[in-house]
Amino acid sequence: MNRLQTMLAIVAMAGTTLAGGISGRVVNARRGDPIEGAVVVAQGRSGGGRAVTNARGVYEIDDLEPGDYKVKAMARGYETSRYPRPVTVARGVTPDINFRLVPNRGGRDKGFITGRVVDARTGKPIEGALVLAMAGPRPGEDGVAAMSSDGEDRGRAIFRAVTNARGQYRMAVRPGVYRVWAKARGYKPASFPQKVGVRAGQKVDGISFRLRPVGRQQNKGAILGRVYDAQTSEPIAGAVVVAYSANGQQVFRARTNRRGMYKIKADPGAYRVVAMARGYGQESYPRPVPVRAGHPTGDIDFGLRRIRTELD
Repeated sequence: MNRLQTMLAIVAMAGTTLAGGISGRVVNARRGDPIEGAVVVAQGRSGGGRAVTNARGVYEIDDLEPGDYKVKAMARGYETSRYPRPVTVARGVTPDINFRLVPNRGGRDKGFITGRVVDARTGKPIEGALVLAMAGPRPGEDGVAAMSSDGEDRGRAIFRAVTNARGQYRMAVRPGVYRVWAKARGYKPASFPQKVGVRAGQKVDGISFRLRPVGRQQNKGAILGRVYDAQTSEPIAGAVVVAYSANGQQVFRARTNRRGMYKIKADPGAYRVVAMARGYGQESYPRPVPVRAGHPTGDIDFGLRRIRTELD
């Protein structure tokens, strides 16, 4: 390893100690059943993150900076629940931040807003988009100014829903008139052009959105793979994978999750890809890895060998 690579490795390895996460489970408070599709939000001074529960009610929020976070869980048909104390995140995942959500009472006094969220360029559904309805005056540009950074309302009634794999959502609201908007990671938020009136027991359908990608993400491709121990085949969490362009002027990197999986977003081109982890020797992929716009290049895997010391 030359001096430049050594410096990059040290910087990359230092970065692995900064990220942490929060995990747990969301269940029905009355029956104990897991709640699929619940949204868990963590908000701290330096930012936050969110995740959606799977069929077992399990969630994990990744890539959180060390610090204290306010965490809450919400799901359609249930009352929002806030964790009773700040959750401290350090290196690794803070587990067992669990929630028991209480079902909403009755529901006959509520109406529903339904619709779909899709990519404006491709027409494909956007899974995990957040749709919000707020009573009161028109929100700021694209609805964003009406919320704080963690999605909280500023003194007005606000309701929300998350789209499924088909881009569809169904949101229960109290009778009233609402401004509705949608947002998703990698897309520009959009407001519905008219106010939406809802009566008790009424379902207002067709409140749909076509979100436009932002930045250059739509022009990027990706490199995906797995990093594991060459001897035991066990995944290596926190390994750093770096992609170097042919001229050495572009460098993209990613860390592996607890399953040893990683994803590097990169501009189109050919890359020399290197993997490294604390206590292991560095490995380079044996040939250049091509990246095409809008397409993932998969199975770029690395089996790292432990570095022997005098104590071994």
